Amino acid sequence: MRRTDLYRALLGAHGRIGRGLFRDGRALPPVQLFFEATARCDQACRFCFYRGELQGPEETAAAELPAEAILGIVSALPSARLVSFSGGEPLLRRDMLELLGRVGADRGVSLETNGGRIDADTARGLASLAARALVGPGLLGVDISLHGRPQTHDWLVRGRAGAFTRAAAGLEALLEARRAAGQRFPLVTVKIVLTATNLEDLPWLLAWARQRGVDHLAIKLLDPGRTALSLQGGQSPLRGTGRRLDPGMDGARLRELLAEALEPRRTGPEVFMIPLGASIDDAVAHYQGRLDPRSRDCLNPWSRLSVLPSGEYYLCKIFGAGRAAEMSPLQAWNSEPFRAFRRGLLERGLPADCVGCCYLE
Repeated sequence: MRRTDLYRALLGAHGRIGRGLFRDGRALPPVQLFFEATARCDQACRFCFYRGELQGPEETAAAELPAEAILGIVSALPSARLVSFSGGEPLLRRDMLELLGRVGADRGVSLETNGGRIDADTARGLASLAARALVGPGLLGVDISLHGRPQTHDWLVRGRAGAFTRAAAGLEALLEARRAAGQRFPLVTVKIVLTATNLEDLPWLLAWARQRGVDHLAIKLLDPGRTALSLQGGQSPLRGTGRRLDPGMDGARLRELLAEALEPRRTGPEVFMIPLGASIDDAVAHYQGRLDPRSRDCLNPWSRLSVLPSGEYYLCKIFGAGRAAEMSPLQAWNSEPFRAFRRGLLERGLPADCVGCCYLE
Protein backbone atom coordinates (compact mmCIF):
# COMPACT_ATOMS: atom_id res chain seq x y z
CA MET A 1 0.00 0.00 0.00
CA ARG A 2 1.24 3.50 -0.83
CA ARG A 3 2.16 5.75 2.08
CA THR A 4 -0.48 8.30 1.06
CA ASP A 5 -3.19 5.63 0.80
CA LEU A 6 -2.28 4.23 4.22
CA TYR A 7 -2.26 7.69 5.79
CA ARG A 8 -5.67 8.58 4.33
CA ALA A 9 -7.18 5.22 5.28
CA LEU A 10 -5.92 5.44 8.88
CA LEU A 11 -7.16 8.97 9.55
CA GLY A 12 -10.38 8.38 7.63
CA ALA A 13 -11.32 5.22 9.51
CA HIS A 14 -10.49 6.77 12.87
CA GLY A 15 -12.47 9.92 12.11
CA ARG A 16 -15.54 8.11 10.81
CA ILE A 17 -15.67 5.79 13.82
CA GLY A 18 -15.42 8.70 16.26
CA ARG A 19 -17.93 10.82 14.38
CA GLY A 20 -20.38 7.91 14.26
CA LEU A 21 -20.03 7.04 17.95
CA PHE A 22 -20.58 10.51 19.36
CA ARG A 23 -23.22 12.91 18.12
CA ASP A 24 -22.52 15.49 20.82
CA GLY A 25 -19.25 16.66 19.30
CA ARG A 26 -16.90 14.45 21.28
CA ALA A 27 -14.19 12.50 19.46
CA LEU A 28 -11.86 9.58 20.07
CA PRO A 29 -8.34 10.68 21.06
CA PRO A 30 -6.46 11.98 17.99
CA VAL A 31 -4.16 9.74 15.98
CA GLN A 32 -2.06 12.61 14.60
CA LEU A 33 -0.41 15.64 16.20
CA PHE A 34 0.72 18.54 14.05
CA PHE A 35 3.09 21.16 15.45
CA GLU A 36 3.75 24.48 13.80
CA ALA A 37 7.10 24.47 15.52
CA THR A 38 7.94 28.10 14.78
CA ALA A 39 6.43 31.20 13.20
CA ARG A 40 9.86 32.24 11.94
CA CYS A 41 10.55 31.82 8.25
CA ASP A 42 13.34 32.80 5.85
CA GLN A 43 10.97 33.06 2.89
CA ALA A 44 7.83 35.07 2.10
CA CYS A 45 5.95 32.88 -0.36
CA ARG A 46 3.44 34.80 -2.43
CA PHE A 47 0.79 32.10 -1.96
CA CYS A 48 1.31 31.40 1.76
CA PHE A 49 -1.95 31.59 3.71
CA TYR A 50 0.03 32.19 6.93
CA ARG A 51 2.04 35.02 5.44
CA GLY A 52 0.50 37.69 7.65
CA GLU A 53 1.41 35.73 10.79
CA LEU A 54 5.02 34.77 10.03
CA GLN A 55 8.13 36.37 11.50
CA GLY A 56 11.55 36.93 10.00
CA PRO A 57 14.28 34.32 10.55
CA GLU A 58 16.13 36.51 13.05
CA GLU A 59 13.10 37.24 15.23
CA THR A 60 13.18 36.05 18.82
CA ALA A 61 12.20 32.46 19.51
CA ALA A 62 10.98 33.36 23.01
CA ALA A 63 7.29 32.92 22.07
CA GLU A 64 7.81 29.40 20.72
CA LEU A 65 6.94 26.35 22.75
CA PRO A 66 10.15 24.96 24.28
CA ALA A 67 11.13 21.39 23.51
CA GLU A 68 10.04 20.10 26.93
CA ALA A 69 6.55 21.56 26.47
CA ILE A 70 6.24 19.88 23.05
CA LEU A 71 7.41 16.58 24.53
CA GLY A 72 4.87 16.95 27.33
CA ILE A 73 2.02 17.36 24.83
CA VAL A 74 3.22 14.34 22.87
CA SER A 75 3.53 12.12 25.94
CA ALA A 76 0.00 13.08 27.02
CA LEU A 77 -1.39 11.65 23.77
CA PRO A 78 -0.25 8.02 23.40
CA SER A 79 -2.97 7.65 20.74
CA ALA A 80 -1.08 9.99 18.38
CA ARG A 81 1.03 7.58 16.35
CA LEU A 82 2.15 10.21 13.83
CA VAL A 83 3.61 13.58 14.83
CA SER A 84 4.34 16.14 12.13
CA PHE A 85 6.45 19.29 12.37
CA SER A 86 6.12 22.32 10.13
CA GLY A 87 6.43 26.08 10.43
CA GLY A 88 7.34 28.72 9.40
CA GLU A 89 10.60 27.01 8.68
CA PRO A 90 11.09 24.35 11.39
CA LEU A 91 14.84 24.00 10.82
CA LEU A 92 15.27 27.54 12.15
CA ARG A 93 14.83 25.88 15.54
CA ARG A 94 18.22 24.74 16.79
CA ASP A 95 16.59 21.85 18.64
CA MET A 96 14.63 20.49 15.66
CA LEU A 97 16.73 17.38 15.13
CA GLU A 98 16.68 16.66 18.85
CA LEU A 99 12.88 16.98 18.85
CA LEU A 100 12.52 14.64 15.89
CA GLY A 101 14.75 12.11 17.58
CA ARG A 102 13.07 12.21 20.97
CA VAL A 103 9.51 12.19 19.65
CA GLY A 104 10.40 9.59 17.02
CA ALA A 105 11.75 7.16 19.60
CA ASP A 106 8.32 5.57 20.02
CA ARG A 107 6.15 6.89 17.16
CA GLY A 108 6.35 8.04 13.57
CA VAL A 109 7.45 11.61 12.82
CA SER A 110 7.58 13.74 9.68
CA LEU A 111 9.05 17.11 8.72
CA GLU A 112 7.95 19.82 6.27
CA THR A 113 10.72 22.23 5.24
CA ASN A 114 11.76 24.56 2.45
CA GLY A 115 15.02 22.60 2.31
CA GLY A 116 17.35 25.58 2.30
CA ARG A 117 18.85 24.77 5.70
CA ILE A 118 19.67 21.12 5.05
CA ASP A 119 23.46 20.96 4.84
CA ALA A 120 25.50 17.74 4.83
CA ASP A 121 25.51 17.47 8.64
CA THR A 122 21.77 18.08 8.90
CA ALA A 123 21.14 15.54 6.13
CA ARG A 124 23.15 12.89 7.99
CA GLY A 125 21.31 13.77 11.18
CA LEU A 126 17.93 13.33 9.50
CA ALA A 127 19.01 10.04 7.92
CA SER A 128 20.16 8.75 11.30
CA LEU A 129 16.60 9.16 12.63
CA ALA A 130 15.05 7.06 9.86
CA ALA A 131 12.12 4.73 10.48
CA ARG A 132 12.59 1.08 9.57
CA ALA A 133 9.04 0.52 8.30
CA LEU A 134 6.06 2.50 7.05
CA VAL A 135 4.22 1.86 10.30
CA GLY A 136 6.51 2.31 13.27
CA PRO A 137 8.73 4.76 15.11
CA GLY A 138 11.30 7.07 13.55
CA LEU A 139 11.45 9.65 10.78
CA LEU A 140 9.05 8.50 8.09
CA GLY A 141 9.22 11.40 5.66
CA VAL A 142 10.68 14.80 4.79
CA ASP A 143 8.67 17.11 2.53
CA ILE A 144 10.69 19.75 0.68
CA SER A 145 9.01 22.64 -1.13
CA LEU A 146 10.11 23.26 -4.73
CA HIS A 147 7.74 25.32 -6.84
CA GLY A 148 9.10 24.99 -10.37
CA ARG A 149 12.25 25.88 -12.27
CA PRO A 150 14.88 27.88 -10.37
CA GLN A 151 13.75 31.30 -11.62
CA THR A 152 10.06 30.53 -11.02
CA HIS A 153 10.71 29.11 -7.56
CA ASP A 154 12.83 32.05 -6.46
CA TRP A 155 10.18 34.55 -7.60
CA LEU A 156 7.37 32.71 -5.83
CA VAL A 157 9.12 32.24 -2.48
CA ARG A 158 10.70 35.71 -2.36
CA GLY A 159 13.63 34.39 -0.35
CA ARG A 160 17.23 35.34 -0.89
CA ALA A 161 18.61 34.87 -4.39
CA GLY A 162 19.42 31.23 -5.07
CA ALA A 163 16.60 29.77 -2.94
CA PHE A 164 16.03 26.95 -5.43
CA THR A 165 19.73 26.10 -5.55
CA ARG A 166 19.91 25.83 -1.77
CA ALA A 167 16.74 23.76 -1.50
CA ALA A 168 17.87 21.42 -4.30
CA ALA A 169 21.26 20.98 -2.62
CA GLY A 170 19.52 20.13 0.65
CA LEU A 171 17.30 17.57 -1.04
CA GLU A 172 20.25 15.94 -2.81
CA ALA A 173 22.27 15.87 0.43
CA LEU A 174 19.41 14.09 2.18
CA LEU A 175 19.03 11.53 -0.60
CA GLU A 176 22.79 10.91 -0.56
CA ALA A 177 22.83 10.48 3.23
CA ARG A 178 19.97 7.99 2.93
CA ARG A 179 21.77 6.05 0.21
CA ALA A 180 24.99 6.01 2.20
CA ALA A 181 23.14 4.54 5.17
CA GLY A 182 21.48 1.91 2.96
CA GLN A 183 18.01 2.95 4.08
CA ARG A 184 14.60 3.35 2.48
CA PHE A 185 13.50 6.03 4.95
CA PRO A 186 12.92 8.88 5.39
CA LEU A 187 10.81 9.06 2.24
CA VAL A 188 11.48 12.32 0.39
CA THR A 189 8.62 14.30 -1.12
CA VAL A 190 8.87 17.33 -3.39
CA LYS A 191 5.87 19.58 -2.81
CA ILE A 192 4.70 22.19 -5.31
CA VAL A 193 1.89 24.67 -4.68
CA LEU A 194 0.28 24.97 -8.08
CA THR A 195 -0.33 28.45 -9.53
CA ALA A 196 -0.72 29.95 -12.98
CA THR A 197 2.90 31.09 -12.63
CA ASN A 198 4.39 27.60 -12.25
CA LEU A 199 1.84 25.42 -14.05
CA GLU A 200 4.03 25.02 -17.14
CA ASP A 201 6.96 24.02 -14.91
CA LEU A 202 5.14 20.92 -13.63
CA PRO A 203 6.51 18.50 -16.30
CA TRP A 204 10.02 19.84 -15.76
CA LEU A 205 9.78 19.40 -11.98
CA LEU A 206 8.49 15.85 -12.35
CA ALA A 207 11.43 14.95 -14.61
CA TRP A 208 13.86 16.68 -12.24
CA ALA A 209 12.50 14.72 -9.26
CA ARG A 210 12.63 11.43 -11.19
CA GLN A 211 16.28 11.93 -12.11
CA ARG A 212 17.20 12.33 -8.45
CA GLY A 213 15.27 9.40 -7.07
CA VAL A 214 12.66 11.39 -5.16
CA ASP A 215 9.90 9.19 -3.70
CA HIS A 216 6.87 11.46 -4.12
CA LEU A 217 5.74 14.58 -5.95
CA ALA A 218 2.85 16.27 -4.14
CA ILE A 219 0.81 18.78 -6.14
CA LYS A 220 -0.85 21.09 -3.63
CA LEU A 221 -3.88 23.08 -4.77
CA LEU A 222 -3.71 26.77 -3.91
CA ASP A 223 -5.31 27.52 -0.54
CA PRO A 224 -6.77 31.00 0.03
CA GLY A 225 -6.67 30.36 3.77
CA ARG A 226 -7.42 32.84 6.52
CA THR A 227 -4.78 35.46 5.69
CA ALA A 228 -3.87 34.64 2.10
CA LEU A 229 -3.12 37.29 -0.44
CA SER A 230 -3.66 36.69 -4.10
CA LEU A 231 -0.64 36.52 -6.38
CA GLN A 232 -1.61 39.98 -7.61
CA GLY A 233 -1.23 41.38 -4.08
CA GLY A 234 -4.87 41.87 -3.06
CA GLN A 235 -7.08 39.92 -0.70
CA SER A 236 -8.05 36.51 -2.08
CA PRO A 237 -11.69 36.69 -3.21
CA LEU A 238 -12.50 33.00 -3.35
CA ARG A 239 -15.13 31.83 -0.90
CA GLY A 240 -17.14 29.48 -3.10
CA THR A 241 -18.63 32.43 -4.98
CA GLY A 242 -17.65 31.46 -8.51
CA ARG A 243 -14.86 34.05 -8.63
CA ARG A 244 -11.52 32.70 -9.79
CA LEU A 245 -8.85 32.04 -7.19
CA ASP A 246 -5.97 32.51 -9.63
CA PRO A 247 -7.33 34.40 -12.66
CA GLY A 248 -4.35 33.49 -14.85
CA MET A 249 -4.94 29.75 -14.54
CA ASP A 250 -5.97 28.13 -17.83
CA GLY A 251 -8.46 25.38 -16.98
CA ALA A 252 -7.87 23.32 -20.13
CA ARG A 253 -4.11 23.43 -19.74
CA LEU A 254 -4.41 22.63 -16.03
CA ARG A 255 -6.47 19.56 -16.88
CA GLU A 256 -3.97 18.45 -19.52
CA LEU A 257 -0.87 18.81 -17.36
CA LEU A 258 -2.45 17.21 -14.29
CA ALA A 259 -3.55 14.20 -16.35
CA GLU A 260 -0.01 13.86 -17.70
CA ALA A 261 1.59 14.17 -14.25
CA LEU A 262 -0.84 11.77 -12.54
CA GLU A 263 -0.57 9.06 -15.18
CA PRO A 264 0.75 5.90 -13.47
CA ARG A 265 4.40 5.15 -14.26
CA ARG A 266 6.60 2.15 -13.58
CA THR A 267 9.46 4.36 -12.44
CA GLY A 268 9.85 7.75 -10.90
CA PRO A 269 8.10 9.44 -8.00
CA GLU A 270 4.58 8.61 -6.96
CA VAL A 271 2.52 11.69 -7.89
CA PHE A 272 -0.58 12.75 -5.97
CA MET A 273 -2.65 15.83 -5.34
CA ILE A 274 -3.39 17.54 -2.04
CA PRO A 275 -6.19 17.30 -0.89
CA LEU A 276 -5.62 13.56 -1.28
CA GLY A 277 -9.19 12.89 -2.36
CA ALA A 278 -9.21 15.54 -5.10
CA SER A 279 -9.82 14.61 -8.73
CA ILE A 280 -8.67 16.52 -11.80
CA ASP A 281 -12.24 17.80 -12.20
CA ASP A 282 -12.10 19.03 -8.60
CA ALA A 283 -8.83 20.86 -9.26
CA VAL A 284 -10.20 22.67 -12.32
CA ALA A 285 -13.39 23.59 -10.47
CA HIS A 286 -11.33 24.82 -7.52
CA TYR A 287 -9.26 27.27 -9.54
CA GLN A 288 -12.37 28.48 -11.34
CA GLY A 289 -14.16 29.15 -8.05
CA ARG A 290 -16.81 26.49 -8.67
CA LEU A 291 -15.88 24.00 -5.93
CA ASP A 292 -18.40 24.27 -3.11
CA PRO A 293 -16.89 22.97 0.15
CA ARG A 294 -20.38 21.94 1.31
CA SER A 295 -20.19 19.14 -1.24
CA ARG A 296 -17.07 17.77 0.46
CA ASP A 297 -16.32 16.05 3.76
CA CYS A 298 -13.73 16.70 6.47
CA LEU A 299 -12.69 14.27 9.18
CA ASN A 300 -9.76 16.34 10.41
CA PRO A 301 -11.50 17.62 13.59
CA TRP A 302 -12.10 14.00 14.64
CA SER A 303 -8.56 12.73 13.94
CA ARG A 304 -5.89 15.41 14.19
CA LEU A 305 -4.90 18.00 16.80
CA SER A 306 -2.66 20.91 15.83
CA VAL A 307 -0.57 23.21 18.00
CA LEU A 308 0.57 26.72 17.12
CA PRO A 309 4.05 28.03 18.02
CA SER A 310 2.40 29.97 20.87
CA GLY A 311 0.95 26.76 22.32
CA GLU A 312 -2.64 27.33 21.19
CA TYR A 313 -4.53 24.18 20.25
CA TYR A 314 -6.58 24.17 17.08
CA LEU A 315 -8.64 21.75 15.01
CA CYS A 316 -8.17 23.47 11.66
CA LYS A 317 -7.06 26.74 10.13
CA ILE A 318 -10.31 28.50 11.06
CA PHE A 319 -10.78 27.41 14.68
CA GLY A 320 -8.64 27.14 17.78
CA ALA A 321 -9.30 27.16 21.52
CA GLY A 322 -7.21 26.68 24.64
CA ARG A 323 -3.47 26.82 25.28
CA ALA A 324 -0.95 24.25 26.38
CA ALA A 325 -0.11 26.37 29.44
CA GLU A 326 -3.73 26.16 30.60
CA MET A 327 -4.89 22.64 29.75
CA SER A 328 -3.71 19.26 28.56
CA PRO A 329 -4.21 18.27 24.92
CA LEU A 330 -6.92 15.76 25.89
CA GLN A 331 -8.77 18.43 27.88
CA ALA A 332 -8.67 20.72 24.84
CA TRP A 333 -9.60 17.93 22.43
CA ASN A 334 -13.01 17.33 23.99
CA SER A 335 -13.52 20.77 25.50
CA GLU A 336 -16.87 22.45 24.92
CA PRO A 337 -15.52 24.87 22.24
CA PHE A 338 -14.12 21.97 20.21
CA ARG A 339 -17.29 19.91 20.72
CA ALA A 340 -19.42 22.85 19.61
CA PHE A 341 -17.29 23.27 16.49
CA ARG A 342 -17.74 19.60 15.56
CA ARG A 343 -21.50 19.82 16.22
CA GLY A 344 -21.65 22.79 13.88
CA LEU A 345 -19.99 20.77 11.12
CA LEU A 346 -22.44 17.92 11.68
CA GLU A 347 -25.46 20.22 11.59
CA ARG A 348 -24.49 22.76 8.93
CA GLY A 349 -21.72 21.22 6.87
CA LEU A 350 -18.43 22.87 5.92
CA PRO A 351 -18.17 26.68 5.84
CA ALA A 352 -16.91 28.58 2.79
CA ASP A 353 -13.53 29.17 4.45
CA CYS A 354 -12.72 25.49 3.90
CA VAL A 355 -12.11 26.07 0.17
CA GLY A 356 -8.66 24.77 -0.74
CA CYS A 357 -7.89 23.13 2.60
CA CYS A 358 -5.48 20.19 2.53
CA TYR A 359 -7.83 17.94 4.47
CA LEU A 360 -11.03 18.00 2.44
CA GLU A 361 -12.30 14.58 1.42
